[in-house]
Amino acid sequence: GKVNMTKRNVATSRFAALLGLDYLVAKSESVEVYDEATNQIIRGNLMEKADGIEAKKFLPEFKKNHSVGTSMFATAKAQKDLVNLQVLDVLCGQMDRHDGNFMIQVEGGDTITGIKGIDNDASFGNNVDVVLMDRNGKERHDRRVYDIENGKMALPYMDKNLAERILVLEPDVIRFALKGLISDREIESAIIRLNMMKKAIATTKNKQPERFLEEDQWNEETAQTMIKQEWKARSLMRGYQDTIFAMQKKIHPEISKIKPENRTEEQRKIWNNTALKIQRELKHNMYSEYASNSNYFGRFMVSSMG
Repeated sequence: GKVNMTKRNVATSRFAALLGLDYLVAKSESVEVYDEATNQIIRGNLMEKADGIEAKKFLPEFKKNHSVGTSMFATAKAQKDLVNLQVLDVLCGQMDRHDGNFMIQVEGGDTITGIKGIDNDASFGNNVDVVLMDRNGKERHDRRVYDIENGKMALPYMDKNLAERILVLEPDVIRFALKGLISDREIESAIIRLNMMKKAIATTKNKQPERFLEEDQWNEETAQTMIKQEWKARSLMRGYQDTIFAMQKKIHPEISKIKPENRTEEQRKIWNNTALKIQRELKHNMYSEYASNSNYFGRFMVSSMG
């Protein structure tokens, strides 16, 4: 349980360090403290305090003070940081990155200048496809950096420096860094994800080198491209949900006529299970497409628009 979770934080911290991304996640190390009063050794996880404000606390504030449709501004560094965090999360199999577990640095109330990921407990499972559903049909990490079906890079842009570091990272270095923190099988799953990432980078670099950006190439245009991609993801998702609903209605016309709040427990169960069944059947064509278009940066910016 708990110890394992803190070890996952440490593993994320180490993986980030291997890629020169230490600045991107709150540093975490396992510590042992001797408690004289009880004569016991207490093991725990020491995580540095990340500066900034939680994204989920900031967003309602921003919306309250700005008219609907107003987006915030993002510096080149903030764009790059969010893209890099997405890459790191996919490599680490992070299943739970939401706006409650990354901090943002803000200037002047409307300009995001940097970010930092915190609480990396839900990382390093055995999952090698980021969009696989878990047992309850709850969708997990749903943003991709590469498309698992065609092996291509799904993100519009990537930090050139990070891409280079990924290409030269050796599996043995990962084995050494993560040994004892997570299971051998989880380490091998991380290596499979690394190899898929390498393949996507190499293929894309060959054909579209302009998608790998230097520090000074993140700008208004790259921001707009990522925001557009996120809007596309959202409309795909809406279409996906409409399709599921139409199929549910066909299978259970009688339940569909009852307002959700008036359904019995049994009816609710049947309705939801049907949705899960349909999702599983549709998963790979529709959900993959959504996951390959959603990106952290666009998602955060679109969320700020009200």
